[in-house]
Parts: sequence; structure tokens; C-alpha cells
Amino acid sequence: MGTTIVASSMTKVISQKLNDEREEKEKEIRARVELENAVAKSIEIENERDNLQDEINHLKNMKLDVNSISRIMDLGVAKADMTFRDFKKVTLSKESSIISRDETKEYIGLLQCNYTAKLGVDLLKLKFLETQDGSIEVSGLKSETLGILNRDITWLMKEVRTFKTNSKWLPESYEIEDNGKNLIEQSDIQAKQIDAMIEKGANLKHFDDYIIKLAKDFIALLLAPLQKEVLFVEQENPNARELVHFLTENNNLIEEKMRRLQTQSNSKILEMK
Repeated sequence: MGTTIVASSMTKVISQKLNDEREEKEKEIRARVELENAVAKSIEIENERDNLQDEINHLKNMKLDVNSISRIMDLGVAKADMTFRDFKKVTLSKESSIISRDETKEYIGLLQCNYTAKLGVDLLKLKFLETQDGSIEVSGLKSETLGILNRDITWLMKEVRTFKTNSKWLPESYEIEDNGKNLIEQSDIQAKQIDAMIEKGANLKHFDDYIIKLAKDFIALLLAPLQKEVLFVEQENPNARELVHFLTENNNLIEEKMRRLQTQSNSKILEMK
């Protein structure tokens, strides 16, 4: 009887000890799993935070300095040294005579013009639009004369002559008038016509293709930080904006995205604590 009681007590003690050891082992395993999960979660949160920070830095690089760009609105991409001559003859009056000679009064002007033309594109006239597929449409691209430098006009000849012809008794001849009203008026008209032609770039059209290509390359480089495809189109979209307004709106959108991402990044930091 006594031996039976002792054996039963030993069995209970051993069983309890085994249970305690099992529970302790389970606690240790649970603690280890929780620690591993916490470490994994911490690494995951840190990776998410790093990814958010990378995206924030990426967005920062996509912002463009509008103030700097606004100082180069006249995109001068080339200069051309030009020299040309302009000859003009205008009949001012004709008079016929039966007893004397016929008289024809003419203005004759010949001048030489030298100047340097600054050629390029006025960025203020361009319009920009981000399309639904994420590309950027650019319209209004035209080459222009942005400035005329070192203009010099030299008169090689300017005269008003009266030709006398068709007489049976007198020979043909001509007379040159002194600096009178006709000469002043006609030479002034010719000079103004030349000025207008120069300002319009009438003799610079052969540079157009070259200027447009350089301007497209510059604009594509300018917008490169946005990492979007740039398309040049002929027809302007009514929703398109001028460059400064377009970039300002784009920067505002980027800043808003950066604020949202920074808020998410801050919350990840709190989760790690």
C-alpha cells in the first residue's frame, strides 16, 4: 500500500514538472515568434518608410524653378549676321507737252543694310497641357526674330531725277533735284519699309527649320525632370496653359503629393517606436 502511494505521488510530480517545462517552452517559443514578428514588422515599416522617402525625393527632383525659367522667356538660339541691298525706283509724275519735251520725275534709291538678328522662340507664346495619358502637349511653337543688333544703313544712292524726252528740236536730258521734299519723303518711305521687313524677319525664313529643331531640343530638356513624354502639336488645346502657369500648377500638385507622403512617413516612424 505504501509503495503504491509513493509511486502515484512521483508520477504526479513528474507529470507536473513536464507540464511546467512544456508551458515554459511554449512561452519561450511564443516570445521568440513575437520578437521575430516584431523585428520583421519593424523591417517592413522601415522599408515602407524608406520607400516613401525615396518617392518624396523623387518628387522633389521633378519640381522646376519657375523663377529661373521666367528669366529666359526669350529663347535666343542663334544669331545671324545679315547684309543686303535694296534698290527702289518710283515714278512720281509724268507730264506730256506738244511744244516742249515730256517730263518724267522719278525717285531712285539704293541702300545697303548690315545688322545682326537674334533668332529664337518666345516661350511666353507657347502653351502646355498634360494629357490624360500623362504626356505633355506643346503648341504655338514658331521661330521669331527676337532682336536686331548693330543695325547700320548706308545710302549708296538717293536721287530725284526729272527726265526730259520726246522733243523734235531738243535733246533728251535729265536733271537731279537738290535735297527737296520729294527726296526726303521717298527716302524716308524706303527706309521704313526696310525696317519693317527686318523686324518681320522676311529675309530669315530659311533659318526656320534650324531654329525650331533647336527650340524643341531645349524645351524637351527643360521638361525632362517631369519624366513625361513631350509632344509638339500644331493645334492649340483651349485648356492649355502658358509655361509659368503650367509649371506652377505642376509644382503645387507635387508639393501636395509630398505632404501626403511625408504624413505617411511620419506615421511609419511612430509605428516603429
